[in-house]
Amino acid sequence: MNKLRGRVASARSPTSTSIRPSAPWRVGLCLRFNSSSASVGSNPDANTEDNPLRILFCGSDDFSIASLRALHTEHLERPDRIAAIDVVCRPGKRTGRGLKKIREVPIKAAAAQLGIPVHERDTFTGWTPPIPYNLVIAVSFGLLVPARILNTAKYGGLNVHPSMLPDFRGSAPIHHALLHSLTHAGITIQTMHPTRFDAGAILLQTLPPGLPIPQPSPSSLLPCCTPAHLTAHLAPLSATLLLTALRSALFLPSSRTTHPPPPPVLPTRAGAYVPAAAAARPDATLPPRPAPKLTPADARIDWAAMPAATLLRRLAVLGRLWDAQTRAWCARIGAAAAGRPASEPGPPLRVLFEEMRLVGRAWA
Repeated sequence: MNKLRGRVASARSPTSTSIRPSAPWRVGLCLRFNSSSASVGSNPDANTEDNPLRILFCGSDDFSIASLRALHTEHLERPDRIAAIDVVCRPGKRTGRGLKKIREVPIKAAAAQLGIPVHERDTFTGWTPPIPYNLVIAVSFGLLVPARILNTAKYGGLNVHPSMLPDFRGSAPIHHALLHSLTHAGITIQTMHPTRFDAGAILLQTLPPGLPIPQPSPSSLLPCCTPAHLTAHLAPLSATLLLTALRSALFLPSSRTTHPPPPPVLPTRAGAYVPAAAAARPDATLPPRPAPKLTPADARIDWAAMPAATLLRRLAVLGRLWDAQTRAWCARIGAAAAGRPASEPGPPLRVLFEEMRLVGRAWA
């Protein structure tokens, strides 16, 4: 099997406010169109020229910031199309030793910089948005937007998801795409389902196999790009696809059949968007793969089952790995080398692996 050299660090086993605080931004992109989709709470007879969008934008991270900035630029340039934007995000979480620091979600600062009102919510229960919004947009939000909020919006809700839905439905599609060693990743614009995540009607989607995933530089020790790198690659493309959906009024069922969006332009054929009828995966007979939230258990090393290539990829995607065996093994080896009996095992301790590299092959 392959041999790895690792740098390790020991660690013990694991035991509503509103803010109104101002940089426009542009992206460029390309379509896949579904003419049979239905949107929650949408009005097929609505005229967006007489009813400019008042958007309730739900987001959190850098992926959602790209879409927010694109919408803000559209608002500045075409206030007749987008009249207002308010942001909903999760409250900051206490973190660090003693939980003394509060880590805010990145979109809060981005919205404040753009002068966009922010509403921090950990639940929609008992809360009514202060603006008369008519469209909800969720991008990497993490909370289910309930039917009460969606039905109040004249045009329902749209969601931007970085996968070829229904494949990789869940909260961590970018991580799971990399863990599955994919060479391409997709983007989907869908309506929002009132009771389930990622279960709405697909409006726009990348043509299979999707957009090429960037590869690491030849000098990199990692076998694939990191989630942060792939997020930065997909975010502006997703933002442009969202604008395409809005400019084509795909939140209106009538617009999906009478005014399909013109195909934008991407530099590669693999990233083109086309009127959607093709399967989301090259082999549509395969069942969709889930993309659930990652947990510490996903970063645990199984030395007997994981080859070196798997460990290197998991390290690139998850940041660092851990196990609860290495420390005990090292203690036994050290005791044997010193000619003394191994001490009684104490409480289990983790060893954290922050860096690994392939150094050669060991042959049985």
